[in-house]
Amino acid sequence: MDGEQQLLFFQQHCHARDCGALFFICRPCYRGQRYCSGPCRERTRRQQRRSANRRHQQSPEGRLDHRDRQRAYRLRKVIC
Repeated sequence: MDGEQQLLFFQQHCHARDCGALFFICRPCYRGQRYCSGPCRERTRRQQRRSANRRHQQSPEGRLDHRDRQRAYRLRKVIC
């Protein structure tokens, strides 16, 4: 065992809603990863954004933003 270096791995479960896969990551590469792959991370981020957008649209400020966007859209369509 003299001179032998052991490589430690972190064992994680993917936090994506429909995944939960078990994955391992070596200690030097570990940066707080919560997802087993890029697609799981992107899918979860997309779901988080949709949820935030939905909450914003239902707020009084979000309703006003939507109203203003629709007005601008209708004005652009009339000009064209």
